[in-house]
Amino acid sequence: MKSFIRIGICRADCCTVQPCFDYFELSKDYSIFEIQPKAAWIGRTIEEADIRANYHINVFGIKKNTEVVVLPRADYVMHEKDHLLVVGLTKDIDRLLASIK
Repeated sequence: MKSFIRIGICRADCCTVQPCFDYFELSKDYSIFEIQPKAAWIGRTIEEADIRANYHINVFGIKKNTEVVVLPRADYVMHEKDHLLVVGLTKDIDRLLASIK
């Protein structure tokens, strides 16, 4: 992850409270967020949670302790301590975050 260039500034409201751990603004409309999974997703696969269809965002990585799973398969089972790396329209991710809090 050392070669990853941070684009944008971490939003104060995102980084001071969970369910958001970090935030990168890619453009005016698109962002990357590191978030906790919703409680309803724990023990379910990415496919079962239907994140893309329900929130119009994509999970492109999972942080598990010090390990990062890049491009997790649809059958990846989410765990409580996982951090999901998601990308999409900022307004769609904000809608997801509002449903987690």
